[in-house]
Amino acid sequence: MVDDDEALDDWVERAVSEVLKAAPGAVAATKAMLAELPALSWAEGLAEAQARSAALFAGAEAAEGMEAFLEKRTASWAAEASWAAEASWAAEAP
Repeated sequence: MVDDDEALDDWVERAVSEVLKAAPGAVAATKAMLAELPALSWAEGLAEAQARSAALFAGAEAAEGMEAFLEKRTASWAAEASWAAEASWAAEAP
């Protein structure tokens, strides 16, 4: 819970910033899995999550993320979150 609109805006910007740092394919896969999980049993959900996680960690996005971490640099797919501060609509929103 936040105290006011400004605090809410700050919280949203921080949350979006963290999502934008994540691999886009992993974010999409997570969103898809979260939509599908309610229809699965606990065991099925765990198995599905394990299979998707293994596939994602074997992919190019994960390799780039791990390489970037080891090289102490930002991954090529990581976006900057300064977009909100620069967006004209953010200042004009009611």
